[in-house]
This record gives sequence, C-alpha cells and structure tokens, in this order.
Amino acid sequence: MTAGAPENTARRPGPLAAALGLALAALLWPGPPPAAQEAAPPAAPAAGPDLGGLTFKPPDARIWIVGNHESNPQGLLIEFVTGGETTKDWTEIVTMQAYKVENGAFPPPEKAVQLLEERMRARCPSVVWEVLSQTSDSVVYRWRTQGCGNQADESEVARILIRPDSTVRIAYTTRIGPLSDADRARLTAWLESFTTDAPR
Repeated sequence: MTAGAPENTARRPGPLAAALGLALAALLWPGPPPAAQEAAPPAAPAAGPDLGGLTFKPPDARIWIVGNHESNPQGLLIEFVTGGETTKDWTEIVTMQAYKVENGAFPPPEKAVQLLEERMRARCPSVVWEVLSQTSDSVVYRWRTQGCGNQADESEVARILIRPDSTVRIAYTTRIGPLSDADRARLTAWLESFTTDAPR
C-alpha cells in the first residue's frame, strides 16, 4: 500500500455513499467544529494508517492512496482511492472510520446497520440491502442503488466491528456497475480478514 498526500479541498465521496457516511457520523461522531471541517486535512502517515490498532489492508493488488484523512477527539476517518482518482472524482473508494469507545456508547453493530438502512431507504426506497454475515461483535452488509433520481448508481460492501478500544467501519464502494457474486465474496473475505482482537 502506498500512502499519498491528501487533497486540500472539501469533498464528499458520492451522493449516496456520503449520505451513509454522514448518517453514521451523526449517530456516532459529533465531528469537529465547522471551522475545523473547512481546514485542509492533516497529512496522513507515510504508511499503514492505523485505526484503533487496525492497519489498512488494500482490497486487491492495486496501489491505493490516501485521498482524505480527518481526525478529532472522537475518532478517525481515512479514505483511499486508486491511482489517478481523487475523493472528488472516483469510481472506487475504500472508507475506514474508527470511533473511540471511551467517548461514549456506540450502538451494537446490528443496531448501527439497521439505523443506516433506515436512513438510506429514506433517500432511496429502491435500495437493495442485505446482511451477509453477523456475529455479536461484527456485521458485514452490502447495498446497491439503481435509478435513484439523479444520483449515481453505487454498490457497497461494508463491515462494522467492535474492537477492544474502538468500533470500526470499513467499506468498499464502487460506481462501476453492480458487484458480481464473485466480487462480493472476495470483498466479504477481505472485510472479514480484519480481526477483532487487540493488536499484539
């Protein structure tokens, strides 16, 4: 994995992916004051940005760079894009968010996913939403939108997992058509490769 310099412009991943990200932030992360949100994001670490003891692993063999990196006392957000793309103009994006347990109660993964689905359906009633795997400390889910007004069609596979000191959300989102069964299986295996154990 190669970590590049983040952009210095305000951006959003995409209309529907951003809506989910903002919904999660509203539920779990109050965020920095407006002035801080408008400032350029801090420089990302040179390699392996760490989220609550969880180090980024790319979903495939391509080079993924840091396109955006934000943090506040509640947690951390890092977004990765493939070479040649940005977080303003992307076809594929990986989002990693960590929320510190010490800053307040985080809904159990099952409840957090339920709340996110409700908010997505309010924006796009035709969304296809499915829980792919679930345990007491982890939920892997996917969603796909198509024909939601003037919104770009998007597909996502994501995981919310509880770790000893944080709750983490990892998501892969694409605008390159619906994901195949093989792609969903590959991405699910990638998401499940992130362990809930404490780092050693």
